[in-house]
Amino acid sequence: MDRKKFGQLIAALRKEHYDEFGAVWTQTKLAHETNLSETLIGNIERGAKANLEPDLLLNLATALHLTTGERYEFFAAASGVDPIEISHDQTAPTTGLHTLLSIMKNSQLPAAIFDVYSDIVAINHAAAVIGGVQKMFANAATVTNPLMFNSTYHYFAPEFEPLRRAVGPNPQQFAYRNMMNFRINSLRYRAEPYFRYLLMNLMRSNIFQITWRRLHLVEEDHFIDTVPIQMQGTPVGSVHFTTSTISSITKYGTLKLMLYVPLSWETSVAFQRLVGDGGARIYSLAPWPYKQVPADFV
Repeated sequence: MDRKKFGQLIAALRKEHYDEFGAVWTQTKLAHETNLSETLIGNIERGAKANLEPDLLLNLATALHLTTGERYEFFAAASGVDPIEISHDQTAPTTGLHTLLSIMKNSQLPAAIFDVYSDIVAINHAAAVIGGVQKMFANAATVTNPLMFNSTYHYFAPEFEPLRRAVGPNPQQFAYRNMMNFRINSLRYRAEPYFRYLLMNLMRSNIFQITWRRLHLVEEDHFIDTVPIQMQGTPVGSVHFTTSTISSITKYGTLKLMLYVPLSWETSVAFQRLVGDGGARIYSLAPWPYKQVPADFV
């Protein structure tokens, strides 16, 4: 991204941190944490500093407590190339989406497509059944709360507490893994109006707040983007699976097709039955690539 947008990203990342008195980090606080001058921090956030030296970027990434995955995205964002310029001009952003939808249509597994905000762009009936949301997604046109199409909201919102309790083998570890993926995928977009709107709403969940702010204290850093998952009490019984991802790079961020890969014979049979019983039907959910936000966030 260009220097102005990168500066906005630094400011957004800074404001995600709080001091011992519960106040948002100021530029002075970030300067202290990075051993840089407050003037330099101000210049970076305004986009006035053209050359971002490696040591400076490393200091910022460390002070902002970025995980390994977030650091990867952070250093890519510092390249000076706007994300919208990454894809060839002649490539329509919807081309990647249509390709993933075609793969999902022919898949014999539960599957869903996510964008950089963890919004569920599309999901097949089999995956919706496992998540216990098939009725809501089948009537997506009647859903008035757009957050209902965000997978992070699904996991942390109070009304989905039964889902959190059903995920194992370690629900707390899975919560951290879920949060790590959310933070990594959204890193370059933290200053965008839609992300700010999304984060404000997610912060209404106490468990989300706690997990978001404690993540940098977790000793196990994020080094793999999937783990074995056990879910109890789903409509098809207990299932044991992992996920495999197919990515499509677009001007508006990476789209990811997530396939649920069974890790037990019983789960394989359950997935086959689901897909064979109309489970390949696809529900289109969150809008993409354009997001609507209240005027206050623009």
